[in-house]
Amino acid sequence: LEIIPQSLRFSLEEIHHYFEDFKNRLVIANYSLRPYFQALFIMNLYLNKIDYAKQNYQLYKKSPRDHLSNCEKCEMYGEMIYLLKTDHLQEALNLQNKIMNSSVDCDEAIHKSYSKLLLPLLEQSKIDEALIIQQKAYFVTYNRTKYIPELSEQMIFLTFCDPDRAIELFYKHVDLCDNLSNLSYKFEFWLAALFMAKKLKIN
Repeated sequence: LEIIPQSLRFSLEEIHHYFEDFKNRLVIANYSLRPYFQALFIMNLYLNKIDYAKQNYQLYKKSPRDHLSNCEKCEMYGEMIYLLKTDHLQEALNLQNKIMNSSVDCDEAIHKSYSKLLLPLLEQSKIDEALIIQQKAYFVTYNRTKYIPELSEQMIFLTFCDPDRAIELFYKHVDLCDNLSNLSYKFEFWLAALFMAKKLKIN
């Protein structure tokens, strides 16, 4: 549900309708509203509505887990994104370490978490640490369509830290991206490529 705002098919009004419908179904079935509040705070982070994200994050934390909740790793991943967006880098790094060490069988949370750390680390001038993490990120996302957004994040990061590798990443994945039906993923990839081209003054 939290990825619906990334879709180009739905208006904000339609998105809010889907969220309210999900909430009502949880209430009727007597389930916890935890997954609803989780999806809502992640959507608000995506829309850069940080105050709303903070409110719904607190409601998410207060809501009990039940068998409709996301897996613990995916919940930690969502919390890591929240910490990064609210300028708590060290706490986010600690949580990513917990994601890595969790016994829950969910590789996607690990694979996606690496790339999200790159730009926050760069902003803190922790470039060596970020470069090590980017190598790990690339290993698990290379040539995989489901991780085009993460590859886009790596392209932006490498534009600052290793321009030759940024260009190489683009050319290795441009055909993969062009064959996608997911317009949001295409948009993210080409937006990263446009940023790279302008930053590096590539014609």
